[in-house]
Amino acid sequence: MPISEGHSALPNEPTTSEVGEFIVNMYTKENFKEYSNGGIQLDPIGHLFQSPDSIIEGAAGKKSDEIASLAKPLASAGESKKEHSTIIVQMTTNDSNPPSTPKSPLSRRGTGLSRIRITLFHKDSGVSVQESWRKRNSTVRLKNSKNFVSFHNIYYTIPQGYFWQRKPPKVILNNVSGIMRSGVNAIMGPSGSGKSTLLDILADRKDRRWVTGHVLINGEKQPHNFKCACGYVVQDDILTGTLTVKENVYLSALLRLPPEMDKDEKLEKVDEVIEELGISHVADTLIGTAFTRGISGGQRKRTSIARELVVSPGVLFLDEPTTGLDSTTAESVIQILHNLSKKGRVIIMSIHQPRYSIFRLCDHLMLLSRGVVVYTGVGRAALPYFANTLGVECDEFENPADFFLDNLNETENASDRETGDTGHPLGNKWYDSEDYQILTDKLKRLLNKAIDQPDGIAPKYATNPLTQTYYLFGRGMKKLLRDPTAGVAVWLQNIVLGVFAGIIFYQLGDGENALLDRSGAIFFCMLCNLFTVATSLGLFVNERALFIHENSSGFYRVSSYFFSKFFGDLIPLRLLPVPFFSAIAYWMIGLQAEVEKFFLFMLGIFAQNMAAAGLVYSISAAVGTFPVAQIIYIVLLVFAMIFGGFFVSLNTVPSWVTWLQWFSYFKYTYAILLENELENTEFTYCGRYNGTVCLFTTVEEGNDYLENLNFRQYNIYWNFLGLGLLALALFILTYIFLLRIKKTT
Repeated sequence: MPISEGHSALPNEPTTSEVGEFIVNMYTKENFKEYSNGGIQLDPIGHLFQSPDSIIEGAAGKKSDEIASLAKPLASAGESKKEHSTIIVQMTTNDSNPPSTPKSPLSRRGTGLSRIRITLFHKDSGVSVQESWRKRNSTVRLKNSKNFVSFHNIYYTIPQGYFWQRKPPKVILNNVSGIMRSGVNAIMGPSGSGKSTLLDILADRKDRRWVTGHVLINGEKQPHNFKCACGYVVQDDILTGTLTVKENVYLSALLRLPPEMDKDEKLEKVDEVIEELGISHVADTLIGTAFTRGISGGQRKRTSIARELVVSPGVLFLDEPTTGLDSTTAESVIQILHNLSKKGRVIIMSIHQPRYSIFRLCDHLMLLSRGVVVYTGVGRAALPYFANTLGVECDEFENPADFFLDNLNETENASDRETGDTGHPLGNKWYDSEDYQILTDKLKRLLNKAIDQPDGIAPKYATNPLTQTYYLFGRGMKKLLRDPTAGVAVWLQNIVLGVFAGIIFYQLGDGENALLDRSGAIFFCMLCNLFTVATSLGLFVNERALFIHENSSGFYRVSSYFFSKFFGDLIPLRLLPVPFFSAIAYWMIGLQAEVEKFFLFMLGIFAQNMAAAGLVYSISAAVGTFPVAQIIYIVLLVFAMIFGGFFVSLNTVPSWVTWLQWFSYFKYTYAILLENELENTEFTYCGRYNGTVCLFTTVEEGNDYLENLNFRQYNIYWNFLGLGLLALALFILTYIFLLRIKKTT
């Protein structure tokens, strides 16, 4: 792909203190593996030659000991390599005191080495190569990694409307192809151009049913579970607010680094990444919640990046990393990414409209408009491409990013007014350009090599399910202890409601209304516990984005997350408060003063809360918003209460809806608690039921009447079994909904 002269507003060359020249020979690859023996290679994104497989080999040096040592041959010239032309290379340094022992260009650019200026001359004729390559000189970085991501003819089409509606599918991406290599790769375009969609496809985070085309990683087929092997930073920082910066990063290390590393090594890696990103001064500060002030937006973004970098991914994806940040903070974040890319990482980010100081840090640029590629190549070459091919030039002091978006939006609007076409005229010009033909040839060679390869499989999870559950349970406990709204409020609610129930029904007697009063007290106790269980409606709703991101990134399995919530929410918040509520309400109300009956009462409340929690969890996992989840729970709660046997006799309910009683946890719990209270009582059953005054002289008569009302249709143990099966079915349904979330994201 040709390199064109950079924009006039680009920074000038650095002040140099040393200049050296040496002659190098350029060879065309013939049966010579790229990167073999560590030869110096031109940036594959911005190569100067039509053959992207060309390599440079040093021959001699002058005027600088450092430059001379850098120019020594690093790969022996085999007989299979053909001498093609001569290159005069001028190296400049901006360090007046270069190191006495220069670093090899194979590892990292040596201290003091700033630029390499290359002038090409044809060996025989002496004619400048500028005529054929349109470039007299350029800036090239030495690379030490061959990591790259190539994508070939990507289409992303989604269906529209419901099954009874005949609507054409919507094309989000239309024949998108390109190569992203080591460095900072930016995907730019107007809103709705498909930037985030392309990023998700490259990171293997879109449903493959709607994706056609190929994605290659280092020239090989994208492995299954690639999303677990790469790093991905979402646009809205998804962190656990009740944990510190270091705890968030450390949890990522514990779950994603191999078990062969001990905790000290993982902690050392965490400290190294935190230091590298410049957030060590806030390492012990909470991220922050709605009730607790935490770190700033820029520090949150760096923490999100640190969670991914702790596993040293070769490819790092970022979706709008500058969103919500001021210009200075945004530039510092991109500068950090730019520095990280020098280590051979492929940094791919979508970005909307960066300032110039951010734009100049992008090594590679892809412009999208309505899902069509308008340009892809070296970032500095985009402006000359627009000037030479499209005939539009950027003003000297105008931000290139603003210039690109203005032209894209203007062309889109003009196309809509004139033809109503959903395509983009600039995309057609790109497909007709010489640069696109060169890129297409390279992509075809890569795809032909990989087409017969077997599908690769990346490691899915670094730790076993038990370890994942343990660490997630620990995170849940920290959140419970540090967030007063999650733990203290629930316990306080149980105690307050227990006292309130005890005051209202304090010491019930054995008089005329004994049956009505005791059945009402039992029903009220059941209802109070259902109010406390309802606080779990936001459990999966509030953590939906966190679960999607962490599960997609290979933090943990769905089963580990489910069981961590089962033990971390159900036990401490739904079951453990029950003894306190029961002890207060049972003895204040004055139910049968027998220890055995008290524990059976408490066990009945336990079982009800299990079934109710299963219903709440399944609703929370199935619905993405809290108001909708709340409405669904209220409706189902009303149905459960109606078919519980307290408000209406189940014998009078229409036969075509009586089957709903078997899904009412009220029915089972009410039968257990009422029979437990009325069994073997010494007082005569008296009470008013459904407008009728009931007076029984013997216990047997009362029991027979209650049995006819479906209060005692089965014994206690069968009702416990019914509650258990209902709870189990609801927990299984919750797990299925979590799997569905994973599958559709």
